[in-house]
Amino acid sequence: MRRVAVGLLLAAIGCGSSAASSGTCGKVSPCGGDLTGTWTLTGSCADLATQPALSCPDERIDSWTPTISGTWTFNADMTYTRSTTSSAVVVWSIPLSCISALASSCADFEAQAQAGLNPDQTITCTGTSTCLCTETAGPLNQSDNGTYQTSGTDITYTSAVDGTTGTSSYCVQGSTLHLVTLDARAASGIGADLIGEKR
Repeated sequence: MRRVAVGLLLAAIGCGSSAASSGTCGKVSPCGGDLTGTWTLTGSCADLATQPALSCPDERIDSWTPTISGTWTFNADMTYTRSTTSSAVVVWSIPLSCISALASSCADFEAQAQAGLNPDQTITCTGTSTCLCTETAGPLNQSDNGTYQTSGTDITYTSAVDGTTGTSSYCVQGSTLHLVTLDARAASGIGADLIGEKR
């Protein structure tokens, strides 16, 4: 069955995607800088063009509003801790013709889609020839700690919790931190930007 993508979008939040909340969000190129200190997450943004491809030409994402809060701490001994709470709301327009093989009505599609979602996700759909579906996920609370290293404008994390490793670009401008995901599909070349303020 076709799966709506909030699960993928919510996973992306952990890497730095959310609704725009700063005039510089998505406009700051990687520049490196001194990461040490505790950063309070204040906002983020992402380019919809970088999100999962839709399955039907007439289907579209009308809006995507993830939110994230929490703190990230980078210590001078190259260890880090982070605690985040994330959620997402995605509004879809899906012509019934795109899903006619699965559902005969928007209400039927809602029931089938809800059955495939996780317990912290919900979907509601209204309409006749086009289904307007609002999908929500979260809040999801995540905590992590481990070690990090920097190289130029990149930071690489290694989690002590599950052993996973991830890399992103970053830029420190005064008391503001931008954790940037580069993506050539985005108009600015920046797929996502997570903003923290040193308090």
